[in-house]
Amino acid sequence: MAKLVILGAAYGPADVTAKVRSLVSDHGLTVTADNETFGDTWHGNRKSLVIVYQYEQLEPRVLAVREREGAIILPDTPPAGPSWQPNPDGKLTILGAAYGPADVTAELRRMVTNETLPIRGDSDLLADTWVGVVKTLVVVYQYHGVPRLWTAKQNDGLHIADGAVPDESAPISRAIVDRIGGENGPLARTTYDFTTGNAVTLFQTPDAWGSNLSPSGPTKASETFASALGEAVAQANHWVDITTLWPLPSGKFFQALHDAIVTLARRKAAVTVRILAGKPPAGFPGVADAAVDPVPEATEWLAKLSEGLPADCAINIYLAVQTGLMTWNHAKILAVDGQTAFVGGHNLWHDDYMSVFPVHDISARARGRAALSTHLFADQLWANVGQLVSHGSPRYWAWTWCWSGGEILRPVVYPSISWRDIAAPNTAGNSRILTLGNLADGMCDSNTPGYNASSTALVVAISHAEHSVKLSQQNVYFLTHGNEAVISALAQRILTRRVQVDVVMTDDAALRYSTHAGIELTYSRLFEAIQQLEPDFQLSTLKELVRIAPLRIANKADADSGQWVYWDADKQEKRTKPFANHAKLCIVDDKAFYVGSHNLYPCDLQEIGFFIEDEAQTQVLLTEYWDKLWSYSQQWL
Repeated sequence: MAKLVILGAAYGPADVTAKVRSLVSDHGLTVTADNETFGDTWHGNRKSLVIVYQYEQLEPRVLAVREREGAIILPDTPPAGPSWQPNPDGKLTILGAAYGPADVTAELRRMVTNETLPIRGDSDLLADTWVGVVKTLVVVYQYHGVPRLWTAKQNDGLHIADGAVPDESAPISRAIVDRIGGENGPLARTTYDFTTGNAVTLFQTPDAWGSNLSPSGPTKASETFASALGEAVAQANHWVDITTLWPLPSGKFFQALHDAIVTLARRKAAVTVRILAGKPPAGFPGVADAAVDPVPEATEWLAKLSEGLPADCAINIYLAVQTGLMTWNHAKILAVDGQTAFVGGHNLWHDDYMSVFPVHDISARARGRAALSTHLFADQLWANVGQLVSHGSPRYWAWTWCWSGGEILRPVVYPSISWRDIAAPNTAGNSRILTLGNLADGMCDSNTPGYNASSTALVVAISHAEHSVKLSQQNVYFLTHGNEAVISALAQRILTRRVQVDVVMTDDAALRYSTHAGIELTYSRLFEAIQQLEPDFQLSTLKELVRIAPLRIANKADADSGQWVYWDADKQEKRTKPFANHAKLCIVDDKAFYVGSHNLYPCDLQEIGFFIEDEAQTQVLLTEYWDKLWSYSQQWL
């Protein structure tokens, strides 16, 4: 007799597979669609119970019933039917799908392209199967023989692709995903997404190792980074996402973007460009009226960016400035068509990165499936902008503009990405990337698993260190405040594993890029945290295990090597300025690393980064970046 197997089950948007499996007996399954059985998984909404099941060797089937309208009864005896085999290993198989109470398996199977299923759960793509009720789309699928369930609420995006679950060969990534909500958590594919098949390139600027003479113009590395951004945008066919910290891109960064958009117009490409800037609240009026223009320079900037575009071109450029009393966007993204994405620490500011006394920073470019993950996160940020523009908030505000058809319109409703217009991401390399975002205060319930994915991930990564943690950071503390979870994780690993911690931070005197929490304060605060766990722990032991050095790029023996040196021809005098480190990098056991926008010190901002658990790629990072950074900086220990 063929055995009844529950492949997946959902009640509303909640995965109830384990619950339904527990109800299967020798007599089959009888289960009622009600809150008494499953709890109220979607308060205020009617729900459907969807079960995708199979009798061994027979084709999977779907049954769905509306809440309070009946039960699902499956006998232990299989019905008659032909034998069935899933697609070959590694190929996407849609085992079963329902939209509301209706079986839509056949429709979704037709939508699969390039082993990927991108879709929005809405009645424009699928028939309105339950008129007047907000529905869920439930999909049970497999790639490598293991059934997985995915749900999306009506009008939410859903994108199924390979590589969603870290395996035993990526233990830290797996621990992070488990901690922040699991494979099917409520914010999976929004604030976190694990992908394989990526190619990673690192960009660190100004890349002036060995010389403390400040360049009179952009270094080669800085120009290469700006050019790479522009080249990516110029290849767009559908979508460009840029998220940044205010002020908006300037100088060579601006020029690279402008030239790329003009190139798109010449190609007659129909591209939507979304640019979102987070602005600290200084100077903003305390109003939620989207018609108020608190930043006229945004209109001027958009007008300049669109110079040279013909009025009849098929390019639309959306711009949003968002702020709040407590939080704003700090994530740095440039993503194109779900194929290429840059994330890291770089703000696109000419004066800080291209002129004299350049700030040090590092970012990563991913080509492959991780690129789409950054669009998914940006889409959530834009959804928040849309809510603020439409409904306002006493604590947060957003203002929007759009260049279209030769004129600037405002305010405008944010555009949402249509994932079916984006080609499936190509497999570009061998790197595994866990994309991690923070939503920050006001965007959703802070108790939702995955809400602060990037912050939690840094804690989990440090907690798994067995022999070393390497940090390149602006600072570890903000004034006298530290991220308690991060500090606790460091303290535990220092005590229990005697982990070697090496830190390079911004020079204490680099005021603009310093949180005024220097090396000695960091030692004393970390020492206090460890003594709370082990009162007899000695400061001398701490300084053997934790080495904190100020950023340096030249040998200590060189004159003025503790700062940038520049000859001011106009004033006929030598000028100097301390080095500033803006990198946000964490390397664990020389096998995995985080690079992104998230600082270690306390902050509740919108953030994004890549956690790359790839020993070969980490060795590239060590050779091309860390070894040089530490070689010069450690001389000041």
